[in-house]
Amino acid sequence: MKRPRADPCLAAGRGARTFPGDPTENYWYRRHLAAYGLAARALRRAGARRILDVGCGEGFGAALLARGGIVHAVELDGPTGAHAARSYPGIRVVRADACHLPYRPDSFDAVCAMQVMEHLYCADGFLRQVRSVLRPAGTLLLSTPNRETFSPDGPNPFHVYEYTAEELDSLLRIHFGTVRVGGLHHGALLRRADRLAGGSFQHLLMQTPFDRLPARLRIPARAVRAGHFQVGTAEGALDLLVTASGLRTEMEASG
Repeated sequence: MKRPRADPCLAAGRGARTFPGDPTENYWYRRHLAAYGLAARALRRAGARRILDVGCGEGFGAALLARGGIVHAVELDGPTGAHAARSYPGIRVVRADACHLPYRPDSFDAVCAMQVMEHLYCADGFLRQVRSVLRPAGTLLLSTPNRETFSPDGPNPFHVYEYTAEELDSLLRIHFGTVRVGGLHHGALLRRADRLAGGSFQHLLMQTPFDRLPARLRIPARAVRAGHFQVGTAEGALDLLVTASGLRTEMEASG
């Protein structure tokens, strides 16, 4: 797969927006792909047919979800959304704000929002929108960086707010009756990379230009695949993984 053209909307850096085909982005791309893969498998098991991917970015995740259903993809940035539509004709891309989703109530069996919550000024408003467009038995699946491991010394400059597992759980329970928070962790290969990096492979990648990495760390950065990440508890996770269902009524939410 060819690397997209050099464009700030596609290469925000530090994992804020990532894409396939570039060795320097491979770690972040595979990490995103791992979360999307977990979501796709869960939705296939649940029989979800109509899926909304909010903040689709480059589009590879929405395309993966589309293998199991009809996917509408929302992206605020115009050039990025146009790139996704050209690159992945199997998805239906709409330019829209996550806090003003242009869909009728009860339109979708599932909503996915991968690496989106940390960019929103309107997190509660977004969840209200999700609750509206989801069918009563629908499910929200999302991933977002775990503040406790991603940026313990200060937030990523591309992020509005980064959540702990407890904060995210509390926010989701305002709108959903059932909330499960787990996490994405390094598997064996990447745990070895952590040791070689002196503690945190992801932090070294965030802080060091790729061409300045020691060769022993460029190798796993290029070699990593989605299968080198694994699901576990929220404690110590790289990214928080959330499944939320059981829509609460407006009266329940306000009470």
